[in-house]
Amino acid sequence: MTRSLVRAVFFVVFAAVASQSCSEPSGPDGLPGAYRLERFEGRALPAVMNQSSAGTVFIVSQRIILGDDGKGGTTTEGRSVDDAHPQGSDFSYAQALSYVVRGSRIEITFICPPNADCIAGPHLVGERIVGGLALAAPVSSRPASTYNRID
Repeated sequence: MTRSLVRAVFFVVFAAVASQSCSEPSGPDGLPGAYRLERFEGRALPAVMNQSSAGTVFIVSQRIILGDDGKGGTTTEGRSVDDAHPQGSDFSYAQALSYVVRGSRIEITFICPPNADCIAGPHLVGERIVGGLALAAPVSSRPASTYNRID
């Protein structure tokens, strides 16, 4: 996917979520809003997402936007380091998502693009913490990633 297409998808998702947020305010304690990744699986950013003999992928930043309607999106920025790019190569991508709240738990499912073969969600589960969210893969022994609310 080209960088301009990724940006266009992000802005469409952002505009849709922002317009919903403005029309139905939820108050400061509501779940809808924007969140910034502070710690990835317990580690400070940038943090290693994946490491193999082919190279290392770092997560540099991530934002999650949750709308009032159970929909939202993420934007992620990262860096890939390998033999061909020892100085690193930056990348970014956006993903649409849906979410449901079940009691004190939030379940996030990433929307599968057309004609893609995707694993069924939820892809992240977690709960509210003071000032934000703690989210992790549903079946993982890794620590949760923490997100601070930014609006």
